[in-house]
Amino acid sequence: RKGKYRQSYRDLIKKTAFGVNFSLIGVENQKLVHYLMPLRTMEYDAATYRGQVAKIAGMVKEMSGLSDAEFLSGFRKDDRLYPCITIVLYYGDDWDGARSLHELLDFTDVPDSLKKYINDYKVHIFDIMKIDTTVFRTDLKQIFAFLQCAKDKKKLKELVEGDSAYQQLEEDAYDMIAAYTRAEKFVAIKNEYRKKERVNMCQALNELLEDS
Repeated sequence: RKGKYRQSYRDLIKKTAFGVNFSLIGVENQKLVHYLMPLRTMEYDAATYRGQVAKIAGMVKEMSGLSDAEFLSGFRKDDRLYPCITIVLYYGDDWDGARSLHELLDFTDVPDSLKKYINDYKVHIFDIMKIDTTVFRTDLKQIFAFLQCAKDKKKLKELVEGDSAYQQLEEDAYDMIAAYTRAEKFVAIKNEYRKKERVNMCQALNELLEDS
């Protein structure tokens, strides 16, 4: 979707290996609070699981020796799905929306004896503007720190000049900063400061600040 109402989108689904197994991680970017986020992430995860099921069902239907229940399910008793996680990266001010499905439900007059049977669904929200960037050991540290200072030119200049990592930033990290700050000029001048898939963000930023 294009235009001023394009405030959120699911940016990335990544398969991460844990030994011989995998986990599917989806990243949802939010600039504004989405007050139905628990329901939205639940739908994302359900769709991911349904996609896995569809692939398995296509293979199972061609197999012999299935029980009636396995044939009906399109899923064998011992089949398993890869776990799925959706992470919400939030770039706005304080998140004042629901963080779980239960927060969206009206439990007025619903007895606790019944409430405990109503499944909940939690949202994993990373508040980028408040997160402690020092815990990161990859270029996510530079990316998130840059975003936290993006509205303050003085702090931003001090940050970039005080961290030598910005002088040799991975190109994909540079592109991520350019995309999330919506700084199209960073993209336009990238080739001037690129060397072997690394970009000198310090020089690029100084040029932009001088132009502005």
